[in-house]
Amino acid sequence: MALFASEQIKLLAESGWNTCDSVREGVERAGLPLPTAAYLKRTVDASQWDRAERAVEALREHFKGARFADETVFGVLLVPDPDKLDTRGAVDPAMRADQTGKTGKGAVDVVDRTHTAGRRAVPPGP
Repeated sequence: MALFASEQIKLLAESGWNTCDSVREGVERAGLPLPTAAYLKRTVDASQWDRAERAVEALREHFKGARFADETVFGVLLVPDPDKLDTRGAVDPAMRADQTGKTGKGAVDVVDRTHTAGRRAVPPGP
């Protein structure tokens, strides 16, 4: 496996999708697979990792002169199928409890209501 893929898999496997109990439980309740290292290795092929690496390199090149570019981590972003778990807006506060440290009315999920929900740019799937 290429170095880029290995690095990205490590970052993704250590993200809140897997490490925050409440987020992980929300993903499972939505019927989505957890993006573990084993899952990512099994479902994302070399050509997809190559394409992602080229895109990340293009982003790094584009933003290399920008303020804080040297402190930015460019990489793959996991976005769940919005038909199963729509994260384009606020999610159930209980799902974010591990991230915010709060549940119920005290929990806040920051959402800019002036932005539209967006559109699906890639087909659903792994």
